[in-house]
Amino acid sequence: MLKAVIFDMDGVLVDSEPLHYEINKLTAERHCGITLDYEYYKQYIGSTVFFMWDKIKKDFSFDKYTTQELFDLSEVIKDELVSTKGYPEVKGAVNFVKSITNDFKLAVASSSCLANIENNMKKLGLMVESADETEVISVFEKLVSGTTVKNPKPAPDVFLEAARQLGVKPNECIVIEDSSNGAKAAKAAGMACIGFLNPSSGEQDLSMADYLFEDFDGIDGAFLQMVHAHCFGESWKVLETDRLIIREMCPEDVEAIYKVYEGNDLRYTENLFDDIDKEREYIKDYQKYIYNFYDFGIWLFEEKSTGEVIGRGGVELKVYEDGSEAIEIGYIVRKDKQRQGFAYEGLKAILKYVKEHFDIKTVRVTVHEENVPSLELAKKLGAVYKENRWEISL
Repeated sequence: MLKAVIFDMDGVLVDSEPLHYEINKLTAERHCGITLDYEYYKQYIGSTVFFMWDKIKKDFSFDKYTTQELFDLSEVIKDELVSTKGYPEVKGAVNFVKSITNDFKLAVASSSCLANIENNMKKLGLMVESADETEVISVFEKLVSGTTVKNPKPAPDVFLEAARQLGVKPNECIVIEDSSNGAKAAKAAGMACIGFLNPSSGEQDLSMADYLFEDFDGIDGAFLQMVHAHCFGESWKVLETDRLIIREMCPEDVEAIYKVYEGNDLRYTENLFDDIDKEREYIKDYQKYIYNFYDFGIWLFEEKSTGEVIGRGGVELKVYEDGSEAIEIGYIVRKDKQRQGFAYEGLKAILKYVKEHFDIKTVRVTVHEENVPSLELAKKLGAVYKENRWEISL
């Protein structure tokens, strides 16, 4: 279960990477006589400045200044530039942080020094002094600097330290990162990770991340929970109705799913194997290739009053014999739960969800003429017969 969200700072909360490059480029030019080409420099995005200067000294055989002295010189230039340009907020980041404050434990785990982290959080309004000025109130429970741990990103140290301070396990965390080093560090820590595609961070390889996103305005706490559930093979609750919880399948549901099919002639979805172990493997693949890829699929109907799985329903991409493709809706309800309105309740909610969350305009329904109950249900859901098929317009 997701309990904590850990944010990188530079490039995620503040759009600082272009300014950092300018600061370090000027430092290298003024004090080292070195030109830091961006293609060379971008390997250090997400790591600590001490790690960067250590490696630059080795790569360029430069020993006029110590690493600490180069850091101090860069800080002087940083003060010059920040005083005139400042660190702009990443669009939507602050509102997003505030929107999930009550749902998860929050931390910042950045390669920047702690003073810089605190200063930026104050400028963003995420750390404020109390009315009597006796304490600083932060929306983040912990602020962790990569300069305080043994190994910088892409090592997992800073994220593991953040989890330790928050009192959660690594597999209860999700990390939001914009750099290749950061994504590698998050996955090395055993955490879920979503990669923020920030153009200012350059062409970062975020292939290690579980999901990618481009805009904070397009994600919410439910999205984080979904990514985390997909990462660790857990069952994510998609939505709920008055009587049902509609959630994703997981391998532990196989026995309950088989019971749904016992003696059940009114069906659309079906189990593929008589062997339970094969069915479990199929569901693992379904989680990986359907839920993860499309964000929709066939889900389970769990009755709230009993906690029992009483059916399945959802939408899938279908490829037909003529080679055409369409989104199709299907369902099955356990025999002893039929004719009680569960299928209509669940499918009506699913259609509303699909309309609101995906760019889907119509949904097909495959119904055999002799299956009168399913045909009546399709009509009740708005299905219209045209061009040799039943369709529901959303």
